[in-house]
Amino acid sequence: MFVDAATCYPQYPTQKNVGLELHLLNDEASGGHLSAEENGLKAAHLLLLLLFTIGCVWFGISLYSILSGGGQAMLFVMQLFLACAALQGLTLLIPALHWVSYESSGWGWPFLYSLTTLTALGADLAMVGLVVDIVLGWTLGSCKRITTSRSEMVFRVVAVLGILQVLLHLYTASIDTNDPSYYSFSAKTEILQGFVQLVEGCFFLAILAGTNRDDRSALRQDFYSSFAWIIITWYSAHPVSQLIVLFMAEYNRLKVFVAISQFLRGCALAQLANLFIRRSLFWEVSSISATSIPSRSAPLHGKPRTNSR
Repeated sequence: MFVDAATCYPQYPTQKNVGLELHLLNDEASGGHLSAEENGLKAAHLLLLLLFTIGCVWFGISLYSILSGGGQAMLFVMQLFLACAALQGLTLLIPALHWVSYESSGWGWPFLYSLTTLTALGADLAMVGLVVDIVLGWTLGSCKRITTSRSEMVFRVVAVLGILQVLLHLYTASIDTNDPSYYSFSAKTEILQGFVQLVEGCFFLAILAGTNRDDRSALRQDFYSSFAWIIITWYSAHPVSQLIVLFMAEYNRLKVFVAISQFLRGCALAQLANLFIRRSLFWEVSSISATSIPSRSAPLHGKPRTNSR
């Protein structure tokens, strides 16, 4: 580093020695190879991966017992949930391996790390399928309450938002070949992704509110109310994280964005697993009652039933 006060400020006389204070944000004394923006990403991913593993062990046994029983009314939804959780786990595992290798030896897997864009996209699409199946009331046996026009409207909106989300993820993966950073909050694609997530969450909440209003079962209404908070947690993770990091120093934004967004998504998956476990028996009763038990008493052979007393 060369400093010449006379060159920078010609009005000042030439000085033999120039005193300065230099702050190194990416100190190499510890042998690391991470920049100031990347420093802390390894710890964030490892901590998130540890929490995710603890959640898998905590909920895995109960979920396995439910799935092994067979005949569940929400079996397809639970399969989508497991696919979403597995892809979310890969989204945390692959970057953790990349940063561990890169910090210690300076060699990582940029191409493999860029695949986290696809795993994150797969988790988003699995969650979309799960939410659509529930907000339309199909899984709880109330599909007869949903009109065909309403279902077609939902499918059109979800298709448009899903295609836009796929294009944004693929474009993000294509521009991150040299310096892969899926969580770069400053990229315009990330801002658009946050906006799409926010619109998608608000749309699902509106549909769920209509389904909850039309349903007369108190148990199903309570289930929908609990599921609404899960939608809010999952689809607000991206935009809320982007809003928070705007008030932080630039070199800290990347790691904080990763920690907050992935933690909120993990919380949504934990809430969903807990909801599935607590309501496993309710699904069976609700599905049977919605299809076989009439909603109101009907007259027998055209005559009303009378009490023998």
